[in-house]
Amino acid sequence: MEAEDFELYVRREHRVVIFAFKTENDLFAIFVGMPVEELPQIRRDIEGSMMQAIELVPQFAERVRAGKREERFKVVFMCAGRRRMWKSYSRRGIC
Repeated sequence: MEAEDFELYVRREHRVVIFAFKTENDLFAIFVGMPVEELPQIRRDIEGSMMQAIELVPQFAERVRAGKREERFKVVFMCAGRRRMWKSYSRRGIC
């Protein structure tokens, strides 16, 4: 996927932040921040939730769809200073 070394997109009206950066071996990491209240919905459809957020930035979404996902989705939420991680796996995807 063609990309800058670091990209940041904030969509305040949707309460979404996306940041992405190049990693080693020509890979690219994408992080999507959404409100913790949306966690139950996100857990039901992780891939769909992530792509819905990414679609808020059409030029970025186009590049993501053109890429190939190399790792599983991971969901992390932070609440009251504590962090908890769920490893959640999507069966198919393109990011």
